[in-house]
Amino acid sequence: MSATSTDLPSRVDESLAACPQFRILVVGTTGVGKSSLIGSVFNLSLDAIDIAHNRAGRANISFGYTCEENPRFILHDSQGFEHGGANTWGLVEQFLRQRNASPDVQDHVHAIWLCIETPRTGSRLQHTGDENLIALARELEIPLIVVFTKFDVLVVERVRKLKLSPDDALAKAEEALRTRLADEHFPQAGVEWVRISTKHGHFRTLKELTDVTRQSLHDVEGALWVPWALAQQINARQKVEQSIKEGCKRYWLNLSKSTLFEGEVLRDCLWRIYEDIIKIWNFYDPQKLLYKKKTFALTLKLVEDFMPKTEAELAGDSDFLSQYSDVMTLATAIGATFAQALGAVGIGIMAAKYLSRKYQALPQTARFLGAYIIDLTLVLHNVFLTTLFRDPPRRLSEDIIEAALTAYDSAPVHDRVHELGKISDMVNFEQRIVALIQKSVPS
Repeated sequence: MSATSTDLPSRVDESLAACPQFRILVVGTTGVGKSSLIGSVFNLSLDAIDIAHNRAGRANISFGYTCEENPRFILHDSQGFEHGGANTWGLVEQFLRQRNASPDVQDHVHAIWLCIETPRTGSRLQHTGDENLIALARELEIPLIVVFTKFDVLVVERVRKLKLSPDDALAKAEEALRTRLADEHFPQAGVEWVRISTKHGHFRTLKELTDVTRQSLHDVEGALWVPWALAQQINARQKVEQSIKEGCKRYWLNLSKSTLFEGEVLRDCLWRIYEDIIKIWNFYDPQKLLYKKKTFALTLKLVEDFMPKTEAELAGDSDFLSQYSDVMTLATAIGATFAQALGAVGIGIMAAKYLSRKYQALPQTARFLGAYIIDLTLVLHNVFLTTLFRDPPRRLSEDIIEAALTAYDSAPVHDRVHELGKISDMVNFEQRIVALIQKSVPS
């Protein structure tokens, strides 16, 4: 059960209406590393990925793999063309033409990752038949990225043969790969390519792949950027930027005089902001921990300093004060279990009263909501980074959430957020919110 509910419509749900899932085709021969790549980028256990392991011919390109561990993407798998010959190519061509002839963008293939094993010294660059796929992708205007997998093997080769340090070996391996590709004139000019490894120490290569994929998308009225941001589970910066984009389309605007929040209970305004932001992060949260009243209350605790602490600070709404003059009446108004959750995390009755009043078009309301937006975004960023280096699927736990909240509460950036309380000029206030978030998140 969620912490609360609201009639305020979800901006993220509206953005996902045209295309709720990102559809990707991954092409590559058996053993090239497709399963580990998909598992790492989209946070899936290998058991959840039905890509054949050393079982040639099992790939079924027409079948779209989905998984509860990450419901925001659909995977289509195809074996490479060397082992399938003309028959394999015919199936791929037919599939892509049929998919992208649909008038609905959600039916299209939104991106192709063409996986080829990084060539080592003396080995052949395996790309027979791939030129046809590249040409078709260009014709159909489907973003295609050539992904050279197992790049770590080339790095290790340089360490052993040339007796280099890991950093020097990495630079030499990158130089060797670029030279090899230039010599073989592959991939063609204008085709994006990335070298990656799913091994420890090569995380930045996966982040680069998500950046290149995002930059390559042919976005149609914003239809693809949102599902991509939700689907990928590697790039925290993309999550933050998409949270900002969605927020600035509606609920982060004009916080001191919001017509959207007019007449709404403040707690419900906060819940709409909260739920839309956590949707962008798309955590694997089978226990719905982020939707529990306790978790919502813990995030509200971060901005308690922006809430009134005395009756005098709530002055100006005498009807409100008399209506909720005791704890029992207040609990009835906001829900007994939510009132208990607020009390359990140490939020006092004055703050609880404040959350139960209706939105007021005042600068102090804007400062309170702005601080909450920043705090919540940065806490979820911390949660994401905490889970990032665990083996997929990276399941959320109460310990992870509470540790991220505790660490953030004592972080210097939380003190900087409190500086919002001193701002009296509300001009361009949302830009200040965005700037503080972006400054606090590494690129």
